[in-house]
Amino acid sequence: MTTRKIKTALVCFIGAAAFVLLSGITPSLAQTKETPKEVVKEGAKAEKAWFMVTSPHTEEECMKALDDVAAKGAKDLAMWRWGCMSGDHTAYAFFEAANQDEAMKQVPENLRAKAKVSKVDQFTVEQIKSFHEMHH
Repeated sequence: MTTRKIKTALVCFIGAAAFVLLSGITPSLAQTKETPKEVVKEGAKAEKAWFMVTSPHTEEECMKALDDVAAKGAKDLAMWRWGCMSGDHTAYAFFEAANQDEAMKQVPENLRAKAKVSKVDQFTVEQIKSFHEMHH
């Protein structure tokens, strides 16, 4: 196995371990096909997570993309960063939402087909140290 493949496998393993550790799901639950949503007790408040949204668009779509986000208001416009001035016609934003679908609703409807939403996490130094300890 090449060094690159080993590194890729290790990153995937660490990501999966981090998910199990940080989501509060016990390994036995993670092995079942239940999701955290299915485990939440009825009536319990859903936890929000952070999502990174990337919304690519063409140069021709650029002005409409800008206008559509601006139409949602100054507060919404302030959430977005744009790569357009450097030739990267992509809008970037971070949103706190209950799930990916809720985060996607922040993207103008006509751009959603090309948009990508990824759940992202923040780690502490202690968590990173524990990840290393798990792998030694």
